[in-house]
Amino acid sequence: MMYRFCLFWFLYLLTGYSASAQGENNHWHFGEGYHIDFNTTPPVYAPNSNISTNESCAAVSDAQGNLLFYTIGCRIWDRNGNEMPNAIGLLGNGPLNPSGIGIGSSADGIQILPHPGNRDQYYVFSGDAYETGTNIIYYHLVDMSLNNGLGDVVSTEKNIVVLPQGSTEWTATAKGSCRSVWFIAITAAGKYNAYKIDENGIDLNPVVSTPAFTPSSGLLYTRITDNGIAYSVTSDGLMRSTFDGATGMFSNYEVIPGIFGVSFELSPDQQKLYCGSELKQWDLSLYPNIPAISASAVSLAPGAPSQNLFMSLRLGPDGKIYALRTTIVGSSIEYYIDRVEQPDLTGLAAGYSPQLFTLTANEFFRSLGARFIALQPLDTLDSNKPALDTLICASGPATLKSPHANMGYRWSNGSTTQATAVNADGLYYVYSYSADCKVYVDSFKVTYANLDLDLGKDTVLCAGDSYTLDVAQPGAGNYLWSDGSTAPQKTINTSGTYAVTVFRNHCQVSDTIVVEVKAPVLDIMPKDTFICEQDKLDLVANSNFESRFSWSTGAQGNRITIDQEGIYVVTATNVCGLQKDSVRIEQLNCDCQPAMPNAFSPNGDGKNDVFLPLLKPACITKSYELLIYNRYGQVVFSSNQSGVGWDGTYLNGRTAELGVYYYILKLQGSYGKREPIMAKGEFTLLR
Repeated sequence: MMYRFCLFWFLYLLTGYSASAQGENNHWHFGEGYHIDFNTTPPVYAPNSNISTNESCAAVSDAQGNLLFYTIGCRIWDRNGNEMPNAIGLLGNGPLNPSGIGIGSSADGIQILPHPGNRDQYYVFSGDAYETGTNIIYYHLVDMSLNNGLGDVVSTEKNIVVLPQGSTEWTATAKGSCRSVWFIAITAAGKYNAYKIDENGIDLNPVVSTPAFTPSSGLLYTRITDNGIAYSVTSDGLMRSTFDGATGMFSNYEVIPGIFGVSFELSPDQQKLYCGSELKQWDLSLYPNIPAISASAVSLAPGAPSQNLFMSLRLGPDGKIYALRTTIVGSSIEYYIDRVEQPDLTGLAAGYSPQLFTLTANEFFRSLGARFIALQPLDTLDSNKPALDTLICASGPATLKSPHANMGYRWSNGSTTQATAVNADGLYYVYSYSADCKVYVDSFKVTYANLDLDLGKDTVLCAGDSYTLDVAQPGAGNYLWSDGSTAPQKTINTSGTYAVTVFRNHCQVSDTIVVEVKAPVLDIMPKDTFICEQDKLDLVANSNFESRFSWSTGAQGNRITIDQEGIYVVTATNVCGLQKDSVRIEQLNCDCQPAMPNAFSPNGDGKNDVFLPLLKPACITKSYELLIYNRYGQVVFSSNQSGVGWDGTYLNGRTAELGVYYYILKLQGSYGKREPIMAKGEFTLLR
């Protein structure tokens, strides 16, 4: 589907300013502590501001109407009414009072404008008052991201000279494009100096225009309509000209006689003009019939002109025109705010409400404040294409690309190139905007499969235990195990290779694990055995699980060395618990262990002629008996004397037959712990 977006959200991303909410002018701070809040209907007036000025001032709110700050140029207050920390020593809009504080006596020298390249920053223009004789116009840059979000003056951008020879206090502003506005200062010689402010900031090289008609008193109060028609009150009447928002040039100068006033204002449709001591209305829609415009004047305010002086008129965010009226009553001066109720209507139908608010002014003042000029609204178009549903199977960034080439770009993630990389789920927007402020909106719905599957390392289970594999995935559609089961969990208690595949739409991921189930085994090597006296033996414990070993001797590890007989026990500790094994070790007197030949050849050659048990020389016997039997069980030889063997004869020297014979040797050493020793076996008689 195609997502259509309100202009507010688009402008918030593209430039940082909203053209739909239009709440930037919802708070007016003026005079000696006066404040009008237009966030309610009807608006609320209260003397609860910390502002102090004789004349010019300005305030700005965000697009939703939340106050950001207010200023008289040489002083700036945050939304809580505290002067910004770095708003010290600001120039413009003097003169200074005895305490060194500017009193704000510039008639129309203050203006706040947005920084199109930074949604948090605002330019504050401050012109010198007539009394100072200096005629300089400065700017200070306020950044709302400073001072914990309350805003502060950027230390490197304050008291920057814009125009050294201005008309002391007369300035104007105009819309440029969707990415620029113009600050226009009027020189004492009656020339327009237009300074462009775009995404790169302010260009201090002005575009200068010289009117073909130069009134004797110079140009004064100026208003510029959204379609670039400029009106300036002069001593000879209202001068009309054309302002080019692309180039900053003025042209096509004309004078409409008979229209005078300290201040004037245009109706919301910019076809009616209001000014004069009688608060007259002129119908500008009659142009190009200039005489008809001059003759269309209708007085709205009652009372003698000498009694009323409308010092300031300002179009409110509610579409009504508010007029600051000074009325002379006897020897006193009273201050009121009146209102034109329907200023788009002609003549008396516009409606006039006097004394809407009564002001308790202690000093003379003459301004309701300068109007904030937002960026030109954009012509926002959708691309008539559905949002691209993109499912990313793998991890890592995916690249999204605007289908419109050779344009400016602003993505919802802040990227300003035609393509951008994303690595998270979401609905992403790209605004592709052309030089003529047409904007194409495209959207991409990105979903990452996020199938992170890991069954872990191959593992071994103890017999009788079980192991549960859980592969549940958020957003996964199906699961398939190698045995055909489809649940996200599987409990294992038998050996085998287990594989699973997890599916999410067209994405899938698989993993395999090998599980071995076995009973724990513990063995000591060697098994029960004996050792010779004075010898040593290594005992080694082996387990089929990784284990910690401890021995009955107190030793640790799987290997010990012993030199004593006894029963040795080892305990293995592992994931399957405890297992034990033992071994019996005995000691023998190895010096009297006989070695028995398996054959002899009594042929008289002097080699192996006698069958005789071999004993170590150290063996001293207590008893000795050797018996030799033929295959019939007959004793063919016997001896009780160690060292005496059989020569292969019997019965008075008869030669024994060739073949297998059997022996029994009974031996008892002179010492030892396992007595007697008996050896049995067979041997072969050869010749």
